[in-house]
Amino acid sequence: KVLAAARDARPKEPAFWFALATLIDRAGDNSGAHRLLDDAQKQLGDTADLRAARLRVTTYTNAEQAAGVLAGLSADLER
Repeated sequence: KVLAAARDARPKEPAFWFALATLIDRAGDNSGAHRLLDDAQKQLGDTADLRAARLRVTTYTNAEQAAGVLAGLSADLER
């Protein structure tokens, strides 16, 4: 609740969004963490830090999956 309140008070501060997504993911709600990061992207834009936060909450079970996740997150970083 404290992180959500801090994020609501300072919605342009990425650290609150990322920490909250990590907590949600660790609580077992991976889909919720991704939904929160989708909301963060709407608020903050598509940044390298946001993509790194997505990587922290993305699950994969083998090297091929990991490579696919990394390829998707690294696409169009030059923007």
